[in-house]
Amino acid sequence: MPPRPVLSTPYFNLRLIAYRPWTFAIHSVFAVLFFIFQVLPGLIEKNIFDVLGGATPALVNLWLMIALYVAVELVRLLTSIGVDWFGWTFRFVVGAWLRRNAVAALLTKPGDALTVSPGPRPASRRRR
Repeated sequence: MPPRPVLSTPYFNLRLIAYRPWTFAIHSVFAVLFFIFQVLPGLIEKNIFDVLGGATPALVNLWLMIALYVAVELVRLLTSIGVDWFGWTFRFVVGAWLRRNAVAALLTKPGDALTVSPGPRPASRRRR
């Protein structure tokens, strides 16, 4: 029997991404935005507490900073929904594609290609 070809992990992942590149790209953009928007609330909070403590003069209105904080949190919520939606969409679509290819490969082989039974062994044939 000839040796089976080896499929490297990076090549395999690139092939998965190439199957649905736009879904993966949108998921990646949302993921980057999500991580960026995790930093912004801390910077806004720092500025608010610096103004309240008198460490820095108020360059903008305090209520404007609070409104900006709420807006950033809403955008962060939306980006987290986008990350989850497109991430799971990509995983499900690619998983279905892999299952379809696996079943198609099994169906192209002769009937005796399966070397193991798909179910459990009968009780009389189990090893003890």
